[in-house]
Amino acid sequence: MEYPLRMERYAINPDSGGPGKYRGGCGIIRDVRLLAPEGTFGLRVENSRFPAWGVAGGKAGGTSRVLLNPGCGQERDIRPFSDDNFWQAGDLVRIYSAGGGGWGDPLEREIELVERDVRGGFVSLESARAQYGVVIDAETLKADAPGSAAFRKDLRLTREQPKLFHRFIYFDDDDEERRWIERHLPR
Repeated sequence: MEYPLRMERYAINPDSGGPGKYRGGCGIIRDVRLLAPEGTFGLRVENSRFPAWGVAGGKAGGTSRVLLNPGCGQERDIRPFSDDNFWQAGDLVRIYSAGGGGWGDPLEREIELVERDVRGGFVSLESARAQYGVVIDAETLKADAPGSAAFRKDLRLTREQPKLFHRFIYFDDDDEERRWIERHLPR
């Protein structure tokens, strides 16, 4: 009421909760439009580079991201820790917040819960299949329990043994991450 801004969207950020027997909490999407002639804003958005860990076979949560004027020719990423970001009347800032990490093997999540997650907009049809091994009809949004059980059996044969913690990027596997740590963290 005191600032020349309009909140145009406040929604669940689908697939941002880390897959797991107990799915991580999803982040949100916020769209804010500037109504004044011009302005500046600052950001302090966590987990844009390092996601929340998945544990005991669960997967890491999704990372955060901030876009100025998404979906148009002027779209650009905004640094998550930044000040004096300039915007003009009509510009829209979209903030995707990070999700929490999952706990436990996603293939052990009850099929009915995955179906409910899809219906609620927390998990996409693609993620239900790829991460949870649940086959869901796109029109009815009903899970095929026998088909899912068979698909999960096949998926288990192709997946690696889960690590205790999951972060998408492992420091010992990625030279770029190792160099970043050496430059930025105190010894």
